[in-house]
Amino acid sequence: MNSPFQNQMRRRGFTLIELMMAVLILTIIASYSGSTLYATFRTQRLIDQKTQLNDVGIAISQRLTEDLSQIFFVESYQKLTYLKLRESGGRPVLSFTALSHASSSPDARESDQCEVTYRVDTSKGQKKTNRLLRKEKTFLDGYQENEEDEGFTELTNNLSEISIELSLDGEKWENTWDSMSPAFANKVPKLARIRMVLSDEQERTQSFESFVEIPLSENLSLEQKKEQQNTQKNSSQDDQKENEDS
Repeated sequence: MNSPFQNQMRRRGFTLIELMMAVLILTIIASYSGSTLYATFRTQRLIDQKTQLNDVGIAISQRLTEDLSQIFFVESYQKLTYLKLRESGGRPVLSFTALSHASSSPDARESDQCEVTYRVDTSKGQKKTNRLLRKEKTFLDGYQENEEDEGFTELTNNLSEISIELSLDGEKWENTWDSMSPAFANKVPKLARIRMVLSDEQERTQSFESFVEIPLSENLSLEQKKEQQNTQKNSSQDDQKENEDS
Protein backbone atom coordinates (compact mmCIF):
# COMPACT_ATOMS: atom_id res chain seq x y z
CA MET A 1 0.00 0.00 0.00
CA ASN A 2 1.39 3.39 -1.04
CA SER A 3 1.86 6.10 1.53
CA PRO A 4 0.21 9.58 1.16
CA PHE A 5 3.69 11.08 0.55
CA GLN A 6 4.35 8.80 -2.41
CA ASN A 7 0.97 9.63 -3.98
CA GLN A 8 1.69 13.33 -3.56
CA MET A 9 5.07 12.97 -5.34
CA ARG A 10 3.42 11.26 -8.31
CA ARG A 11 0.89 14.12 -8.67
CA ARG A 12 3.46 16.93 -8.25
CA GLY A 13 4.46 17.18 -12.04
CA PHE A 14 7.34 19.39 -13.37
CA THR A 15 8.67 22.54 -11.82
CA LEU A 16 9.19 25.76 -13.80
CA ILE A 17 12.98 25.28 -13.77
CA GLU A 18 12.63 21.79 -15.18
CA LEU A 19 10.38 23.07 -17.98
CA MET A 20 12.83 25.88 -18.80
CA MET A 21 15.74 23.44 -18.93
CA ALA A 22 13.78 21.15 -21.25
CA VAL A 23 12.89 24.06 -23.55
CA LEU A 24 16.52 25.24 -23.56
CA ILE A 25 17.79 21.77 -24.47
CA LEU A 26 15.21 21.41 -27.22
CA THR A 27 16.13 24.88 -28.56
CA ILE A 28 19.81 23.99 -28.69
CA ILE A 29 19.08 20.73 -30.47
CA ALA A 30 16.74 22.43 -32.97
CA SER A 31 19.26 25.22 -33.62
CA TYR A 32 22.07 22.76 -34.26
CA SER A 33 19.88 20.55 -36.44
CA GLY A 34 18.63 23.57 -38.43
CA SER A 35 22.11 24.92 -39.12
CA THR A 36 23.29 21.45 -40.11
CA LEU A 37 20.35 20.96 -42.47
CA TYR A 38 20.87 24.43 -43.97
CA ALA A 39 24.56 23.72 -44.56
CA THR A 40 23.68 20.36 -46.09
CA PHE A 41 21.09 21.85 -48.43
CA ARG A 42 23.44 24.70 -49.38
CA THR A 43 26.26 22.29 -50.15
CA GLN A 44 23.94 20.13 -52.20
CA ARG A 45 22.71 23.16 -54.12
CA LEU A 46 26.29 24.23 -54.88
CA ILE A 47 27.14 20.72 -56.06
CA ASP A 48 24.05 20.66 -58.30
CA GLN A 49 24.92 24.06 -59.81
CA LYS A 50 28.52 23.03 -60.44
CA THR A 51 27.43 19.72 -61.94
CA GLN A 52 24.92 21.46 -64.19
CA LEU A 53 27.55 23.98 -65.33
CA ASN A 54 30.00 21.16 -66.00
CA ASP A 55 27.40 19.19 -67.99
CA VAL A 56 26.63 22.27 -70.12
CA GLY A 57 30.33 22.88 -70.76
CA ILE A 58 30.94 19.27 -71.76
CA ALA A 59 27.92 19.25 -74.08
CA ILE A 60 29.05 22.45 -75.81
CA SER A 61 32.62 21.14 -76.15
CA GLN A 62 31.32 17.93 -77.71
CA ARG A 63 29.10 19.89 -80.13
CA LEU A 64 32.01 22.12 -81.16
CA THR A 65 34.31 19.12 -81.55
CA GLU A 66 31.81 17.26 -83.71
CA ASP A 67 31.25 20.27 -85.98
CA LEU A 68 34.89 21.33 -86.31
CA SER A 69 36.15 17.80 -86.94
CA GLN A 70 33.82 17.58 -89.96
CA ILE A 71 34.88 20.82 -91.65
CA PHE A 72 35.40 20.38 -95.37
CA PHE A 73 36.40 22.69 -98.18
CA VAL A 74 36.27 22.10 -101.93
CA GLU A 75 37.83 24.67 -104.20
CA SER A 76 35.29 25.64 -106.84
CA TYR A 77 34.18 28.56 -108.95
CA GLN A 78 30.91 28.85 -107.05
CA LYS A 79 32.67 29.15 -103.66
CA LEU A 80 29.95 27.28 -101.82
CA THR A 81 32.31 25.85 -99.19
CA TYR A 82 34.33 28.02 -96.83
CA LEU A 83 35.86 28.54 -93.41
CA LYS A 84 35.92 31.98 -91.84
CA LEU A 85 36.92 32.99 -88.31
CA ARG A 86 36.62 36.68 -87.52
CA GLU A 87 35.98 39.03 -84.63
CA SER A 88 32.92 41.19 -84.14
CA GLY A 89 32.96 43.59 -81.20
CA GLY A 90 35.92 41.72 -79.73
CA ARG A 91 34.04 38.41 -79.86
CA PRO A 92 34.76 35.49 -82.19
CA VAL A 93 32.40 34.58 -85.03
CA LEU A 94 33.08 31.23 -86.69
CA SER A 95 31.39 30.14 -89.93
CA PHE A 96 32.18 27.05 -92.00
CA THR A 97 30.83 24.20 -94.09
CA ALA A 98 30.80 20.76 -92.50
CA LEU A 99 29.56 17.21 -92.85
CA SER A 100 27.95 17.22 -89.41
CA HIS A 101 24.23 17.52 -90.14
CA ALA A 102 22.24 14.87 -88.30
CA SER A 103 19.22 13.52 -90.14
CA SER A 104 15.83 14.06 -88.55
CA SER A 105 15.06 10.33 -88.89
CA PRO A 106 16.92 7.19 -90.03
CA ASP A 107 14.85 7.00 -93.21
CA ALA A 108 15.18 10.69 -94.09
CA ARG A 109 16.93 11.40 -97.36
CA GLU A 110 19.03 14.28 -96.14
CA SER A 111 22.59 15.26 -96.93
CA ASP A 112 25.10 15.56 -94.10
CA GLN A 113 26.42 18.77 -95.65
CA CYS A 114 25.56 21.97 -93.80
CA GLU A 115 26.68 25.49 -93.00
CA VAL A 116 27.39 26.18 -89.33
CA THR A 117 27.88 29.50 -87.55
CA TYR A 118 28.90 30.13 -83.94
CA ARG A 119 28.75 33.59 -82.43
CA VAL A 120 28.64 35.33 -79.05
CA ASP A 121 25.87 37.72 -78.06
CA THR A 122 25.03 39.74 -74.95
CA SER A 123 22.78 37.99 -72.42
CA LYS A 124 19.36 39.41 -71.78
CA GLY A 125 18.53 41.11 -68.48
CA GLN A 126 21.11 42.01 -65.86
CA LYS A 127 23.38 39.01 -66.34
CA LYS A 128 27.09 39.75 -66.66
CA THR A 129 27.66 36.70 -68.84
CA ASN A 130 27.11 36.28 -72.57
CA ARG A 131 25.20 33.88 -74.80
CA LEU A 132 26.80 31.36 -77.12
CA LEU A 133 24.65 30.86 -80.22
CA ARG A 134 24.76 28.25 -82.98
CA LYS A 135 23.07 28.24 -86.37
CA GLU A 136 22.88 25.43 -88.92
CA LYS A 137 21.65 25.59 -92.50
CA THR A 138 21.12 22.37 -94.41
CA PHE A 139 21.88 23.83 -97.81
CA LEU A 140 25.05 25.40 -99.15
CA ASP A 141 24.75 28.87 -100.66
CA GLY A 142 28.15 30.33 -99.81
CA TYR A 143 29.36 32.66 -97.09
CA GLN A 144 27.13 35.61 -96.16
CA GLU A 145 28.89 38.58 -94.58
CA ASN A 146 25.76 39.87 -92.80
CA GLU A 147 24.32 36.80 -91.08
CA GLU A 148 20.62 37.03 -90.23
CA ASP A 149 19.67 36.85 -86.56
CA GLU A 150 16.96 34.28 -87.19
CA GLY A 151 17.64 30.58 -86.85
CA PHE A 152 20.19 30.73 -84.02
CA THR A 153 19.92 28.33 -81.09
CA GLU A 154 21.18 29.33 -77.65
CA LEU A 155 23.66 26.82 -76.27
CA THR A 156 24.24 28.68 -72.99
CA ASN A 157 23.77 32.12 -71.44
CA ASN A 158 26.52 31.58 -68.84
CA LEU A 159 29.48 32.27 -71.12
CA SER A 160 32.20 34.43 -69.55
CA GLU A 161 35.01 33.93 -72.07
CA ILE A 162 35.70 32.01 -75.25
CA SER A 163 38.61 31.92 -77.66
CA ILE A 164 38.89 29.96 -80.91
CA GLU A 165 42.24 29.45 -82.62
CA LEU A 166 43.19 27.55 -85.76
CA SER A 167 46.53 26.15 -86.86
CA LEU A 168 48.16 24.38 -89.79
CA ASP A 169 50.99 22.81 -87.79
CA GLY A 170 50.11 23.06 -84.08
CA GLU A 171 52.80 25.69 -83.48
CA LYS A 172 51.47 28.90 -84.98
CA TRP A 173 47.89 29.66 -83.98
CA GLU A 174 45.57 32.13 -85.71
CA ASN A 175 42.52 33.86 -84.25
CA THR A 176 41.32 34.93 -87.71
CA TRP A 177 40.96 32.79 -90.83
CA ASP A 178 39.45 33.15 -94.27
CA SER A 179 39.77 30.22 -96.67
CA MET A 180 38.64 32.49 -99.52
CA SER A 181 41.37 35.10 -99.05
CA PRO A 182 44.74 35.04 -100.86
CA ALA A 183 46.53 35.05 -97.49
CA PHE A 184 45.33 31.53 -96.70
CA ALA A 185 45.25 30.33 -100.32
CA ASN A 186 42.21 28.04 -99.94
CA LYS A 187 43.77 26.33 -96.93
CA VAL A 188 41.90 24.60 -94.13
CA PRO A 189 43.58 24.24 -90.70
CA LYS A 190 44.57 20.87 -89.35
CA LEU A 191 43.92 21.76 -85.70
CA ALA A 192 41.50 23.87 -83.71
CA ARG A 193 41.84 24.97 -80.10
CA ILE A 194 38.87 26.19 -78.06
CA ARG A 195 39.10 27.73 -74.60
CA MET A 196 35.85 28.47 -72.81
CA VAL A 197 34.90 29.76 -69.35
CA LEU A 198 31.38 29.42 -67.94
CA SER A 199 30.09 31.26 -64.88
CA ASP A 200 27.08 30.61 -62.64
CA GLU A 201 24.85 33.10 -60.80
CA GLN A 202 27.35 33.38 -57.91
CA GLU A 203 30.12 34.13 -60.46
CA ARG A 204 31.86 30.83 -59.80
CA THR A 205 33.71 29.87 -62.97
CA GLN A 206 34.58 26.61 -64.67
CA SER A 207 37.06 26.34 -67.56
CA PHE A 208 37.04 24.00 -70.56
CA GLU A 209 39.66 23.45 -73.24
CA SER A 210 39.43 21.31 -76.36
CA PHE A 211 41.84 20.41 -79.15
CA VAL A 212 40.17 19.26 -82.35
CA GLU A 213 41.85 17.51 -85.26
CA ILE A 214 40.39 18.29 -88.68
CA PRO A 215 40.86 15.19 -90.89
CA LEU A 216 39.57 16.88 -94.07
CA SER A 217 42.08 19.71 -93.85
CA GLU A 218 43.36 18.91 -97.36
CA ASN A 219 40.82 20.47 -99.71
CA LEU A 220 40.10 19.08 -103.16
CA SER A 221 40.79 21.55 -105.94
CA LEU A 222 39.17 21.21 -109.33
CA GLU A 223 42.35 19.70 -110.75
CA GLN A 224 42.59 17.24 -107.88
CA LYS A 225 38.97 16.20 -108.35
CA LYS A 226 39.55 15.58 -112.05
CA GLU A 227 42.69 13.60 -111.28
CA GLN A 228 40.86 11.56 -108.65
CA GLN A 229 38.01 10.87 -111.06
CA ASN A 230 40.45 9.79 -113.78
CA THR A 231 42.26 7.52 -111.32
CA GLN A 232 39.00 5.91 -110.26
CA LYS A 233 37.94 5.53 -113.91
CA ASN A 234 41.24 3.90 -114.88
CA SER A 235 41.08 1.60 -111.89
CA SER A 236 37.55 0.57 -112.79
CA GLN A 237 38.58 -0.14 -116.39
CA ASP A 238 41.54 -2.24 -115.22
CA ASP A 239 39.29 -4.27 -112.94
CA GLN A 240 36.80 -4.82 -115.75
CA LYS A 241 39.60 -5.96 -118.09
CA GLU A 242 40.94 -8.40 -115.49
CA ASN A 243 37.46 -9.87 -115.04
CA GLU A 244 37.07 -10.34 -118.81
CA ASP A 245 40.49 -12.05 -119.08
CA SER A 246 39.67 -14.41 -116.23
